[in-house]
Amino acid sequence: MIIDPKKIIFADLDISEAVVLNLDTKNYYRLNETGQVIWKRLENNQSPPEIADFLSESYDISREAALKDVYELIDNLKAEQLISQEAKATPSFSIHDAHTSKLNKQPI
Repeated sequence: MIIDPKKIIFADLDISEAVVLNLDTKNYYRLNETGQVIWKRLENNQSPPEIADFLSESYDISREAALKDVYELIDNLKAEQLISQEAKATPSFSIHDAHTSKLNKQPI
């Protein structure tokens, strides 16, 4: 995933919450603790399966549920133009019934 540092700002508020600001749209988004972990691992170029492995080892969640959550948040982040897909081809996964429990849009 690609995060453009010229248009996206990430800030930890505390250990269980963070915000992401899109400078182009002037919208900011609140991430809960899980969303915060996923974002940081995406910044470190970890793959969705690697992130899901970490989540399933760190929280009381199955790997399958963790992977679904990771892809769900990625889909939401892409839809809000906070991240984009890398140029190289990678497997794609889409959650059609996605909700935004990890990503809450807030107008500035």
